[in-house]
Amino acid sequence: MELENRCKEIILGSLLGDGSLKIAKPYLRVVSMLSKVILLYKDQNLQKRWISEVCKLTKFSRQIIEKHLVKKRQKWQIFRE
Repeated sequence: MELENRCKEIILGSLLGDGSLKIAKPYLRVVSMLSKVILLYKDQNLQKRWISEVCKLTKFSRQIIEKHLVKKRQKWQIFRE
């Protein structure tokens, strides 16, 4: 089975590391992935700034993000005790 030239370029580019490998999948907003990008800060100013960035980049509402922030804090609180 012969590979198309475009497939060969992608495979070669990924092996050589020249950046020619591009992911052509669309970005899907999934609420369950928020826990992966929410960072916990002790400093409230940094926390607010990070929440603002997550809102801007993911287009989720502040309420949804803060709800997941509370869940993450509770989860990590268990490990601190």
